[in-house]
Amino acid sequence: FECLKDFCAYVKTQFKVQVQMIRTDNGTEYVNRRLEEFLSDQGILRQTYCPDTPPQNGVAERKNWHILEVAHSIMYTMNVPKCLWGEAVLTATYLINRTPSMILGMKSPCELLLGENKFSVPPKVFGCTCFVRDHRPAVNKLDPRAVKCIFIGYPSGQRGYKCWSPSDRRTFVSMDV
Repeated sequence: FECLKDFCAYVKTQFKVQVQMIRTDNGTEYVNRRLEEFLSDQGILRQTYCPDTPPQNGVAERKNWHILEVAHSIMYTMNVPKCLWGEAVLTATYLINRTPSMILGMKSPCELLLGENKFSVPPKVFGCTCFVRDHRPAVNKLDPRAVKCIFIGYPSGQRGYKCWSPSDRRTFVSMDV
């Protein structure tokens, strides 16, 4: 519910349009009084499709399948641990949205939506080994100045790279990679 509310507010402020309709399955996260009141207040129509009939929501099902296939491919290729599957999905979505498509006249979804196809930082290979500069004050001149990490994607709302340190079991966001 909170994610849908945030999404509707984002669309309204960033693109100056109102969400007009949503289509969902009959899951309890979508069929409840709280969501019904929100949709009614916002003037948003809701359609539900029949149980066990994913083809009724074919566009979304195909896009979900595409995203998961790309995520699986980038994880499998670089032998990344399964615990990072969420990061792989986010990275796959980031890359798909910036890849030109013949269906869109060799434009990317970002280009059609935002008017430009721009990476906030140069793209890197998901799962590759990288070294993130260690900015902690406790690092003295004879200590290693970088932490060995795995590149896991691009942070939302921040310019830089998202990297995971298996030894520290910690995520870093940095431009110094």
